[in-house]
Amino acid sequence: MENWLENPYMNIILKLSSARQKQTEDELNKLEEELKKENRFFPQNKIVEKIDRLVDAPHRILQSGTIIYRARTKH
Repeated sequence: MENWLENPYMNIILKLSSARQKQTEDELNKLEEELKKENRFFPQNKIVEKIDRLVDAPHRILQSGTIIYRARTKH
């Protein structure tokens, strides 16, 4: 098995992940500045739009009587 750091696909994934993290960090900083200095109550920031889309994301309604299991880890 080869070292995963030598795998070109893993390097691409790491670079994309890092770029996405930097972009999110930048958007959060812009939101912070907007809330502090410009538009406290109705921010018009990309990250707010992303959060709104997550809130409106599809969800599943379970029928009455559906059995749901919950698991816990042992400590």
